Amino acid sequence: MVWELRDHYEFVVGNTAGKNLKFLYGQDNAEWAVRIGDGTFLIESATASVVLESGEELLLQEMEKVDSSREGFTDVLGKGTRFGVEMLSSSGLRLRHSVSVYPTELIMVVGLVVINDGDRDLRLTSISPVAFRDGGAPQKTLPLPHGQLNINGQSALDERRVLAPAITFCFGDLDATIGLGVLRGGACDYRGEFAEKDGKLRGAFVGHYDPPLRLAPGEKAVGDPVVVYLRESGPVKTEAFLAKTQKLWREAKGKTEDITLIGGGPERSTAIAERGVAPDN
Repeated sequence: MVWELRDHYEFVVGNTAGKNLKFLYGQDNAEWAVRIGDGTFLIESATASVVLESGEELLLQEMEKVDSSREGFTDVLGKGTRFGVEMLSSSGLRLRHSVSVYPTELIMVVGLVVINDGDRDLRLTSISPVAFRDGGAPQKTLPLPHGQLNINGQSALDERRVLAPAITFCFGDLDATIGLGVLRGGACDYRGEFAEKDGKLRGAFVGHYDPPLRLAPGEKAVGDPVVVYLRESGPVKTEAFLAKTQKLWREAKGKTEDITLIGGGPERSTAIAERGVAPDN
């Protein structure tokens, strides 16, 4: 369905080549996209998903909508408004998807919370807050891996000397760049798993639970969010911004309630769903 016929939000987050750059967020199924004023899509379609121990993948777009929300918030990145959509699967998993909008910044933060609303234990093997399935970035997009960066003389690496996964899309003819990066909080081990297929970028930021994460009825797991950064500048400034934002987020975790995630790192994934759960991101 075309966006104009859907219940959705549009956020003007910049200007490129004299045209508005818009972030679209569907209130029917939490799908999001990025396009410019003439209708050209830079990102056609993004969704979220989780994979159960059985191997079944649950895509947000294929679930039933049960609720939506809108609320103000303040976190380490600033003040803004968080828009949310909740979807329910037939297995009893409820996915609470959100997009946080910061009016003074050219960024969005995409979050995902998984809640077991069923009457039996469920086990997760992975969670993907951002996934490109039917449509990703167009063929003219050049995906660049997140580089080794130093910000203000300090390493942008995390405590385990592994860069949080990120990817940059460059649209040279449109003078536009989009950067996406996981804001890691230790909930599980994340990887950017992307590949080109049929002329478009497919794949996801995937957080792996090893061993699988058990969610008893009523328990929830909070995935690490993904920051989406849109600007006219090239990949160098975009990559620097992503690395700086990821470092700021890591340094603040445990100090700011909004970004305290359940879990103690990938080596303790079995403890993530213990009785004390953290606030939603």
